[in-house]
Amino acid sequence: MRKKLLYVLAASAFFLIIFVGARYSISLQDKVASEQNTIVGNQKDFSEENLSIEKPKSDEKAVTSLPRYVGQSIMTFGNDSIINQFPESIVEKQRTYLANLNTALQKNPYDFDSWMQVGIHKKFFNNYEGARDAWEYAKLLAPEQQLSYLNLANLYAYYLRDFAKAEVNYIAATERDFNNISGAYTAFATFYRDFGVPDAALEWYQRALEFSPKDPALLTEIERLENVQ
Repeated sequence: MRKKLLYVLAASAFFLIIFVGARYSISLQDKVASEQNTIVGNQKDFSEENLSIEKPKSDEKAVTSLPRYVGQSIMTFGNDSIINQFPESIVEKQRTYLANLNTALQKNPYDFDSWMQVGIHKKFFNNYEGARDAWEYAKLLAPEQQLSYLNLANLYAYYLRDFAKAEVNYIAATERDFNNISGAYTAFATFYRDFGVPDAALEWYQRALEFSPKDPALLTEIERLENVQ
């Protein structure tokens, strides 16, 4: 299946050109809404053995050491041209959000939710590297949390175009948080559908349907894919 996924990448080139061009036509309202659930950047090695280690600063039960963040600075916006397309008031609001998160993380550098928010605000300005760094770090801090894997999978697939890493993170997401297992299965299926692997897409949509048997969107996708087999 991996070979098949790689084989279809060339066929996706035209789609990529359309996708990249289309992102600049997204309205401000749509963009703000879209950033609440998802991430990217040039790849670094985030393996634990390549990160500096220090004790948590908490006064309570600091039993294990945690990796220190070594990614992009929290206050770095990035340099994507989209920044100049927003009103200054929006830019300043995002800058304030990041400043507040920076202050909070100086006090508690191991807070999962704050790092997830850092990634969201960086991705808002198409700073995919910064978002990727923040979410990869959040994943190290709370490996049991599904959301960081889903955000990273989306980021790697649709923005960084690293399909192997996208697949790894989608798989990890399906192994966590069984309260949202249907959502993870659906996201994985949609990834395969969007990048031309219909047999895998059908398999994961069918798995999702087991947990949401009356979902009309799932039923529609399954019917469509079965008709093209």
